[in-house]
Amino acid sequence: MGRKSKLRALLFLLATTFLATMKEPDVSMQISS
Repeated sequence: MGRKSKLRALLFLLATTFLATMKEPDVSMQISS
């Protein structure tokens, strides 16, 4: 149960960061470098 919730939280974090980088390409440039 705890493992599943942790995985879901990780997926949520990845999704939010992906959407954020899609909106702001400058941020993605800083993260990659």
